[in-house]
Amino acid sequence: MQITIRADASPRIGIGHVRRCRTLARALRKFGADVRFAVHEWGADLSPLLAEFADGALRLPSPRPEQDADPASWLPHGQAHDYRELLAALAGERPDWIIVDHYALDAEWHDLARRELGCRILAIDDLADRPLRADLVVDPNWNRDHQIKYRDVIGEAELLGGPGYALIDPRYATGEPREQSNGVASIGLFMGGTDPARATIPVLETVRAAGFSGNVGIITSGMNPDIASIHAAASTDGHVAVHVDLPDLTLFFRHHDLFILAAGGTTWERMASAAPAIAVITADNQREIATQLADEGLQWLVEAGDWASLREMLPAILADGAGRLTQARRGQELVDARGAERVAAVLLTLGDAPVTTRRATRDDAAAILAWRNDPYVRSVSRDDRMIEWEAHSAWFERIAASPDHLLLIAEKNGVSVGVVRFDRLADRRHEISLYLNPFVAGRRLGLPMIEAAQQALSREVRRDLVILAETLPGNAVSQRLFHNAGYVQSGDHFELQLPFRP
Repeated sequence: MQITIRADASPRIGIGHVRRCRTLARALRKFGADVRFAVHEWGADLSPLLAEFADGALRLPSPRPEQDADPASWLPHGQAHDYRELLAALAGERPDWIIVDHYALDAEWHDLARRELGCRILAIDDLADRPLRADLVVDPNWNRDHQIKYRDVIGEAELLGGPGYALIDPRYATGEPREQSNGVASIGLFMGGTDPARATIPVLETVRAAGFSGNVGIITSGMNPDIASIHAAASTDGHVAVHVDLPDLTLFFRHHDLFILAAGGTTWERMASAAPAIAVITADNQREIATQLADEGLQWLVEAGDWASLREMLPAILADGAGRLTQARRGQELVDARGAERVAAVLLTLGDAPVTTRRATRDDAAAILAWRNDPYVRSVSRDDRMIEWEAHSAWFERIAASPDHLLLIAEKNGVSVGVVRFDRLADRRHEISLYLNPFVAGRRLGLPMIEAAQQALSREVRRDLVILAETLPGNAVSQRLFHNAGYVQSGDHFELQLPFRP
């Protein structure tokens, strides 16, 4: 599947749009999609930001305009001009999907691409301030009701909303976070890759004015216009380390005890890392979400420029070890760093491609265990206990090697959507059991998965069969699924006569 990502980065726009799209691109590529970026060449070297996608990126030629906070200033030649630039860069290629993460592009641009390229559109957005004409809309930010937020702007598009779809690297959820303590030995500062509020140096000065004398780590990018001043301030301080253009912030979030961060997309990375933080509102579009998170006790909050408030609140936060620990734990419960995989799985399974099956291999064992241990799957299983890897690995080897079992992985467009197992019983009978990849639950894949698996079993056995299915008494979802698949309830189980058709 061919996918093009349209996003930009600049000192005014920042780097967050490209960063989160890069994470989604990696998840899509992992599933087998061919992904490349389309970005403007605006003087800055985007290669460190694009990473492994830099060489294949389409570079759009318009020079960078004078940009301000209004997204209309980002593309002053208009949306049609921007689309024509992309069309020329594609040079006749027709992507299956275009992912658009850009506040200056809306339904006008989407309609051109859908009409002339025949592609589908995924729009990544968090403002809901303009019409979107997409097949899929992703808002990875917190909101109490995403359906209400977007009801007037997305039409019939499917909406994926909330931090469960945060586009952050899954590595943020791995490894042990730094142990919390009653004291704070070091503070991490990140005011965004380009620091449009020019807040880094004032925050550092405020931290020192509040009496904190420990180590400080500053993260920024080569696109920050104040980078020379930041290095100079760090050198004068003597206890400040500055890191530029890090490939990710995983080690940053495990190294410090408290963080002061711009209230943007980095919020979800630090929550997944169990990192407590003071959020600084550096742009108007951050305020609503940042305030809601503060109201929920998921961060402390201050406005950029209100450094007196930061100086006043900091000593109490530094002394509140229990509060930092509670905030860190609650944040990690909200964000599991699997959002990019969820979005990629939904995108790739949204079309009309058939569900197919193949025999499971050892490479599938870890995924099968993760699906089986999902809370919902356990709740509808005869044995609802968590299964450990050692027991699962032994079970997998036994099942895969036995002629009395057929273990299948169901796939759609390269995405593994579930597992089906047939256990041979007496008298040409087989029992079926299955569960879905939780990332695609609710996408109506259960029925085509059963049908594809039954065809595979029929080809394997090559004779008429009877297939049995058991469900827990209260599992109405599974019971309805087997009814729809043609099974007939017989006592405490369901039964299907499956004739062999060569």
